[in-house]
Amino acid sequence: MNMSPLTVERAEAEIVLQLPDETADVILKALKPEADTPSSDRSAAAIEKGLTGVVIRVHASDTTALRASLNSYTHWVQGILGVVDLIR
Repeated sequence: MNMSPLTVERAEAEIVLQLPDETADVILKALKPEADTPSSDRSAAAIEKGLTGVVIRVHASDTTALRASLNSYTHWVQGILGVVDLIR
């Protein structure tokens, strides 16, 4: 049986972070420059303030690019939250 890999032409994901307003503002301010100037033409992200925190939407040309972008944003959020915890 010959199984060819699945080809995905477009991949999307949305992360919703429920955070206090002040923390959401810090994350928005820190990540906005990255979203405005993506490092790759394979993925793009939009970051906005939602009703309960921050919403990060990632659009990518394939699942590999989507995974890489999601990993980057989640690691950046973890780092920002760590710094916020330290200064409070």
